[in-house]
Amino acid sequence: MPQEIKLKLAIDPRDVQTLRKSSILRELALKRTPRRSLVSVYYDTPSHSLARRGIMLRVRKMGSGRVQCVKMNAGATSSFRRTEIESPIRGNRPDLMQIPDLDVRRMVQKRCARRGLARVFATNVKRETRLLQLGRTQIECAIDRGVIVCERKRRRFPKLSLSSSRESLHEFMSSHIVSTLLFRCGSKPGVKRPAAMISSSMPSSPPQSAGRLS
Repeated sequence: MPQEIKLKLAIDPRDVQTLRKSSILRELALKRTPRRSLVSVYYDTPSHSLARRGIMLRVRKMGSGRVQCVKMNAGATSSFRRTEIESPIRGNRPDLMQIPDLDVRRMVQKRCARRGLARVFATNVKRETRLLQLGRTQIECAIDRGVIVCERKRRRFPKLSLSSSRESLHEFMSSHIVSTLLFRCGSKPGVKRPAAMISSSMPSSPPQSAGRLS
């Protein structure tokens, strides 16, 4: 199963334009993809049995199709590493029989056997992606601007994501671009899954600012 290292940072909405024009992104960019609209719905059991096991189940609209994704933490010692399994499906709801990895499919089915799946929250995101080259390492940098919708509540969540397939978490975290962006954002890495951000309901007050970019 493919694994990646991913770091997510919450950013101040006022800093999005500054980040987009950042010299470090401009100088290291190999490729920039057109802005995409991503509409995703996240599912779990009513008792959140998947989230409690470090599993996230998502259905995302991709053009005219739908892609189902199962994400799992690779281990309790590394919240930055995860396993991600995608598969195309026909409908708008999860189709667990389409999970290609048999062991993962059985694990998810077992967690959902008693009470089934329910919609937990949805996200509507505009995403800009840049592929950055740093020495022999390529890092995907995504800037998201969108909203989380849960039980008729909405919350905006500008976010910066950095991901790499390199094996060494230490090398990834100590790389120039990661350390520089961490310093500029003045933020601690967000290691919680989106479902953990929402829990059973959305908070009534907005999250604290992660700090301004200079």
